[in-house]
Amino acid sequence: MTENFDFFIETCILYDTFHWKSPENSYQTICRKYGPDLISYTDFKALFNRISIENCNESTCKKNLAEILKSSYTALKSCILNDVSCGKSIDIAHDKILEVIGKVPWTHFQYWFQRFSDGNWDFGESPAPMAPEFMDLPIGIVKTIIENCDYSNQWTLRTVSRHLKIHVDLLKSPIGELKFRCNFDHFSLKIDKKYRIFGRENFKIQKYLYFYKNLDNLEISKNPNFEELAFLELAERLSNPKLKLEVLEFKAEQCQDFEKIEKILEQIGRKIWVKRVKIR
Repeated sequence: MTENFDFFIETCILYDTFHWKSPENSYQTICRKYGPDLISYTDFKALFNRISIENCNESTCKKNLAEILKSSYTALKSCILNDVSCGKSIDIAHDKILEVIGKVPWTHFQYWFQRFSDGNWDFGESPAPMAPEFMDLPIGIVKTIIENCDYSNQWTLRTVSRHLKIHVDLLKSPIGELKFRCNFDHFSLKIDKKYRIFGRENFKIQKYLYFYKNLDNLEISKNPNFEELAFLELAERLSNPKLKLEVLEFKAEQCQDFEKIEKILEQIGRKIWVKRVKIR
């Protein structure tokens, strides 16, 4: 075995040991990069068992792995390649590395993950330094930024990545009032003072100016499937486990709309914290 191969294989085994992978699955990962000729499964399993025994304590394993990853950029790239070859998504792979060493520059991680995903498994040169991105900020600053965003911006951040979604969902919900109304030509979702309107393609807001008086607080979406989109939006909003409402109101003109609302509430599968409920 070559020196680079020795280092790669031992790093991957330690990484796989920390994540409770079997020697069979770990060996398959090695073979994807180097093929089965450089080391037999018998020799690999013996090496895997030795490293596993030396790192049988989870805290010891994490400590040893963290020391290697922090001291060797090649080791970090080995673990990224390991996750790429196993078909992990970039968010999951990033979270797994963060679990061990706490922080990885997102721009560099993204560079190597994309490079390996494109089939270029050569470790080569490091990318040129890039300007820091939002996800490169310390987690405390990220949380502060999220907390100071209004609800609509928090919801946008929530859709960016699984990492941000977790932090948004951990916040206490800033919503005080949520109202959902079903009309024949449009549905509306009111969150505090802002309305999201889902209407038919020929929907005209002018007919409802007596009700929607402040057009600055309106967001209108026109679509043939406006009803389905509205219910999907409602389900997504109600799914936040930290949701706490002063007022939750449903208004519909047809029984079938109430049945769909009831189905959404059943699918959530838990109680929603609400002070006052209105059904009309």
